[in-house]
Amino acid sequence: MYQGAQVYMSEMGFAHRKYLASLNIAFKMKIAIGIFVANLVNCYTDNIKGGWGWKLSIGIAALPAAIISIGSYLLPDTPMSMIKLGKFDEAKQLLQRLHGTNDSIHILFNDLLAANEASKVAKGSEKQIMSQTQNRPYRLMAIALPLFQKLTGKNVIVLYAPYLFRVIGFRTSAALTYTAIIGGVNFAATIIGIISVTRGWRRFFLIAGGVLISVGQVMLGILTWIKLAGVVSRSDVYHDYLIVATTCVCVSGFV
Repeated sequence: MYQGAQVYMSEMGFAHRKYLASLNIAFKMKIAIGIFVANLVNCYTDNIKGGWGWKLSIGIAALPAAIISIGSYLLPDTPMSMIKLGKFDEAKQLLQRLHGTNDSIHILFNDLLAANEASKVAKGSEKQIMSQTQNRPYRLMAIALPLFQKLTGKNVIVLYAPYLFRVIGFRTSAALTYTAIIGGVNFAATIIGIISVTRGWRRFFLIAGGVLISVGQVMLGILTWIKLAGVVSRSDVYHDYLIVATTCVCVSGFV
């Protein structure tokens, strides 16, 4: 679903090019909002007496899943998909609906048609891209950036923070509260990153993110070892705050 949503928005954005960047940015921001809201729901349901709050938390998750399913069913196919399926008239009608006018629709339709034909004749282009020497720097970055970002453990920190905090020694309620704080930092950092990147500071934030992740994870590892080794008391609140703050630094670097 995640990959499908990105491809769908990219193709729909290409059909309405001035919204292409906005759609991809909105997708990233909505994920941050969803994580933050889910963390708040978990904090609330954990306070329900009787121990059945976790059931409510899981049940509530069915609501956005249902919205995604119904919304996906109601959405039209992309113009490029229609062209690939030979539905040229429907593709033109959809382009007209997206733009609200017939102006330049034929030019855009011809561009999509040409792109579709080019994809048919470009056999072996992937092998050519991988073998050409001049593509080596771009090929290296395309592989290294997502690979090492995942290897940093981003998903473990963002998605499994409550369990990690409990392993370190936090109480369940405290672990959920701190996770909600991390979700809020993730949301705030996403907004800052979106505003900054759209203004052209891409290389600066790429370097800054790498520095934050490197320093933050080294510090987090040291603080976690100190906690688990018993160097400090497990009830040391200030050390717990330092662990949460360092985790927030790591999360802001991931964004």
